[in-house]
Amino acid sequence: MGGVRLPAIVGAMTATFSIDATPNPNARKITVSAPISPGTPLTFNSAVEAEKHPLVRALFAIPGVRSVFVVNNFATVTKEPDADWNAIEPRLRDAVTQQLQGKAP
Repeated sequence: MGGVRLPAIVGAMTATFSIDATPNPNARKITVSAPISPGTPLTFNSAVEAEKHPLVRALFAIPGVRSVFVVNNFATVTKEPDADWNAIEPRLRDAVTQQLQGKAP
């Protein structure tokens, strides 16, 4: 997405986020204008590990997601090598938007 800022409503305020490429072609960085996981950095390698983190759990529901790293206001999503970002990125955008709006399952 190249740094395009997308708005989402968080409570009474609007949060923005972007999804950007990284030097690793298998990873994308999601930066949010509000904290998504304050404190200690966390790495998740499966949906089971992400059970208690709603955003990460939603990201693992996307086919092709291999791992997720979160800290403060950003997450790094790593895909399986044979997965296609063209299929994954729109679903990342939808998952983050739903989480920020409090509409996620």
